[in-house]
Parts: sequence; structure tokens; C-alpha cells
Amino acid sequence: MNIHNLQSFTVHRRVPYGRLFGNDKISFCSFSRSALSVAPARRNPNLPYLCCLYSTARVVLYGLAAGNCTANDKICTQMKKTMLTLAALAVSFCFGFAFKAMLTRMPDGQKKMKRVTGIGGVFFKCKDPGKVREWYKTHLGLNVNQYGAVFEWYQGADSTRKGFSQWSPFKEATKYFEPSTRDFMINYRVDDLVGLVADLRQSGVTITDTIESYDYGKFVHIMDVEGNKIELWEPNDVVYENMGRQMGAVTTK
Repeated sequence: MNIHNLQSFTVHRRVPYGRLFGNDKISFCSFSRSALSVAPARRNPNLPYLCCLYSTARVVLYGLAAGNCTANDKICTQMKKTMLTLAALAVSFCFGFAFKAMLTRMPDGQKKMKRVTGIGGVFFKCKDPGKVREWYKTHLGLNVNQYGAVFEWYQGADSTRKGFSQWSPFKEATKYFEPSTRDFMINYRVDDLVGLVADLRQSGVTITDTIESYDYGKFVHIMDVEGNKIELWEPNDVVYENMGRQMGAVTTK
């Protein structure tokens, strides 16, 4: 079961569970949609697991406190011991996550830097893009399309989410890399383009255009310290993947 779609786990009254909990139904791990609908890049990936462990520990301890087992009820007593062990494990995990969070927390007053999360694309000039694409397909095994090739991979922060990087040869006469005079341009993936552009502008970095938004992400271009044009991309990988499927493109994995 996908924990992000989880609404609640319930325990229904059965002997000896009924004796332990004294309720017909107890929700012991519940998440609201509002808590999990935050953008993935801004949501703490450990939040669902922390909530589940914390809530599990709470209800187990509640069951132990509310139980009405007698000393002669061996089954119920054993059940309590088992649940107490599970509660101790759950609490231990919670403290472990909390300790990790304290170690990795930014110092008070220090602003978290907007950052690049990976390579979004490599673009370069050539005399014959079609011939170049065919060469890379034949000799290096790239699955090419009319624009180049797309590399598919999984993101380190969340190994269930796909990521994509574009490889594209351009004609020599292209003006897409201007005002840079270089024969290449790198695209970098970012997690907060608006915030990053604000920081860059405040730092005096040259922004060559304004942010443009499409279904598959947001884009802007900047110049680095040596006059190389850089493309920044805040991607929507789900839409990007669907677009590729619609055009019949096959990714390189």
C-alpha cells in the first residue's frame, strides 16, 4: 500500500483485542490530505513514517493503559507484552528520526540556499544534428528522437520518483545559446526556480530573460562568471514523461 495515499489503519474489536482497547474501532495512524499535498520538494520525506510510528506508539500505550486483563488471562497478558515491545520499537524509531533531524537542521537564522538538484540537459552545436543523432544511436546506443535523446533515472532524494535529462545537438547557426559565444549550453534542474532567481538577482548574477512556464516545467536563462549561458529548469517530470510517451519517444536507461 502506498503510504502517501494512506488515510487510516483501523483495528476492529475482536477478543482479545476488544479487551485491550475497549473500543469498536480505533484509528491509530491517520494522515490528512492537506498534510501530504505539499509539493514533494518541500515536504519532509520522513513525515509520513514519523506520523505512523508516533501514532502507533500512542495507541499501543493507550491500549495497555486501558486494558482490563486479569492476572489469569495468559493470552491477554502475552498480548500486552508483545504490544509493549512494539511500542518501545516505535518510540525508538521516532527518537532516531528526531535526533537525525536535530543533527541536520540548519543553524538558527541561516537561510536555506536554493539550489541545483541535477543535470537537466546537455545542448551543443554541430554541423548536422541528424547525422550526429544517428551516430550516437548506432555507436553508443542512445534511443534518439527528433530532438535528441532523453536519459531516464531515479531521484536520490526519493527513489520512487523518476527524473529526466535531455541530450540535444543543435545546428551551428542556432541563436539559442546567445549571448554566449560557446558551442554548448548546460541545463540544470532546480527545486525552486522563483526563489533561486530572486537570490541570483540579489547577488548580481545576469538573468538574460524572464521565467517561462509550461506544463512540463519552468525555465529561465542566466550567465555564469565566464560568459557561459545556463538554462535553469524546475521540472514537472510526470508531465514530461507523458509528453514523451505521446510522441512515441523511448528513453535511454
